[in-house]
Amino acid sequence: MVMKPILPAAIWQKVLLAISVTTLLAAAPLFAADTVLANIPFAFQAGSKTLPAGDYEFVIHPTNETVLVRSTSNPKEPAAAVEIMTRLASQNPTDARIVFDQVNGAYLLSEIWQPEGEGVLVHATKGKHLHHVVRGRKKQAP
Repeated sequence: MVMKPILPAAIWQKVLLAISVTTLLAAAPLFAADTVLANIPFAFQAGSKTLPAGDYEFVIHPTNETVLVRSTSNPKEPAAAVEIMTRLASQNPTDARIVFDQVNGAYLLSEIWQPEGEGVLVHATKGKHLHHVVRGRKKQAP
């Protein structure tokens, strides 16, 4: 005796898809990216890319341990993705900040700090260098 399924396979696929989408939407805030906005008044290096001065957003992705750096003043400018080396404990400052290591006149993206939150280290310069701090702000949710 062959038993017929209660519902056709196509309906089961739709039900499973609806459940999956609902689960992802419910969990999205848990994995939401944090975004810091800043005007960077000089060209800088983020990972292997050199980016021109301008307005940028630094999107910290906790799930894949990367920071996406992209221009908000020139959307056609290529973005840079840099790997997070480590997370930095909260220092409770009230403002966001972007820290650059200055070496021989070049600025290397080093740290991104969220306001009243933790920071991430994306580059650590060994040897003599200066820190240059640019104040930023947290991107407001839409």
